[in-house]
Formats: sequence, C-alpha cells, structure tokens
Amino acid sequence: MGLIQKGILIYPNPVAGILYIDKSTIADNGQTRIYNPFGQLMYSGNDLIIDVSQFLQAFTLSSKNLTIKFVKE
Repeated sequence: MGLIQKGILIYPNPVAGILYIDKSTIADNGQTRIYNPFGQLMYSGNDLIIDVSQFLQAFTLSSKNLTIKFVKE
C-alpha cells in the first residue's frame, strides 16, 4: 500500500526497508527530510529511494510545506 498526499506518493506504508517517494505530479525540487517521533532529523536529501531499514518506529516525511507520516515495520 502507498500513501498519496498533495501529489506526493510514498510507498510502501508501512515500510520495512526501502521507502519510495514519487513527486512526479508536482513541481517540488525541495529537500526531503525525515524526522523521528522525537523531532530529531534522521534524513535530509533529494533521494527518491531511501533505505529506512535502520530507522525505528513511525516517522514524518517533510518536503516543502507538506508533511506525511509513515510507519516503519
């Protein structure tokens, strides 16, 4: 399953290893940031394929002014 919000698709959700981000339907060249539940920055970059296998718990993906929550299995 994936999650689409305001033109950004992230999948799978929940994710065990690789998280895919599809921004093809919007003009978004901004950095993607991933925060843990404590607000600590875990990832920042422009990759559309991110290995989250070392992450724990649930996370928040942020790109420009958009925030999407996803769950790490």
